[in-house]
Amino acid sequence: MEKEAGIFNQEKFLLTEDNRKISEKSIKKISKAGQSWSSFGGSIGFPQVNSTKLVQGEPLKEWIKKPRTEKSEIIYCTWMGAKENVDISYIKKQTEAFKKLDIHPTVFIIDDGWASKSGDWLSVDKQKFPNGIKEATNLIKENNMESWLWIAPLHIGQNSEFAREHPDLLIQKKGKPISFDHKNTCFSKNHYLLDLRKSEAVDYLDQVAKKFKEWGFEGAKIDFLSSLYLIKEMDQKEKQFLTHKTMEIFKEKGLRILASGCPFNAAVGVADYIRLSNDSGLPLPEDNKIINLIFSWRSLKGVKKLRNIVDSFINIDPDMYYSNNTNKLTERNLFEAQRLSVYRAGCLTLGDDFSKLSGVKAEPIKKLIKKFYHAQKLRSNFTAIRTGQKTQTP
Repeated sequence: MEKEAGIFNQEKFLLTEDNRKISEKSIKKISKAGQSWSSFGGSIGFPQVNSTKLVQGEPLKEWIKKPRTEKSEIIYCTWMGAKENVDISYIKKQTEAFKKLDIHPTVFIIDDGWASKSGDWLSVDKQKFPNGIKEATNLIKENNMESWLWIAPLHIGQNSEFAREHPDLLIQKKGKPISFDHKNTCFSKNHYLLDLRKSEAVDYLDQVAKKFKEWGFEGAKIDFLSSLYLIKEMDQKEKQFLTHKTMEIFKEKGLRILASGCPFNAAVGVADYIRLSNDSGLPLPEDNKIINLIFSWRSLKGVKKLRNIVDSFINIDPDMYYSNNTNKLTERNLFEAQRLSVYRAGCLTLGDDFSKLSGVKAEPIKKLIKKFYHAQKLRSNFTAIRTGQKTQTP
């Protein structure tokens, strides 16, 4: 029988399928670490769901034992550059700019704004993608990147077709769907929550995951995953299980997963990558640079606080580096957050509208990319030693 546990450095540990030793202390820490946005949440002025205490719980042993995704990515995400206005034209501009600036992300995430309505995840906005979203995935693939798609699978817009046609599949109180808003879940639009205790709701997400694959996507950025923890009628174990199950539905269809706004404990064993901190900024007008200075500082603090706790279980994502709407201090915070992620051999995540970026502005990004590949080489050698494989000489 394969050894599952033992003693290492006088401490009990769990041995994973990929030969990592996870200590009891590490398990306790991630059980209490909170979620992606809770490093500065849970106080007056923050959405309820940002509370660290709200999402606490120990991950299942079978989740902890699953292999950790070692391969990190250079991720480009459309949110900071386009917000909800992402369309095929914006995507074309980015691919052209990457060539011009000699910057080569490995993953391209189409963030919020692609669907006809929030919750109608089987329907693409035809004005933004008149030839279908597969035109975008083909273009991204032609430029040697994986295409990933954003989704908030638990959130159903109140004006969506799904909400009108399937109110019985939404979290209800006294026979009516419960309305949630930003102060509850951090989601900007008023919405309902999908009730995954019902098999038809699970079947719907299964259809969505299949559609993602049909459209040519290889991964999903799954967002706002802590929302079920607001439902008082569910116990903590059920909330954790259903949150894990949400990601598992997409994973089982062959999609890689970046979890965001997600309890760390529920993501163990299913998410390939997880957002480590609060958002690094908001797509704001130029005269609001002070807000993004605060955001970047909070993001950096979150990365510093949580990287060592989470990295043992899940590969880390520090949110986006961007140059627009910044001052020198903001850029310094953003650069340091990325550097700390890269130092742990985590992801490097970029968010500018690159079609507006000069060669000078691109220089810090190229420095980060250099650091990224150096750290990946070191991590690869370390993993090879741990698993007993031979290291490859460069």
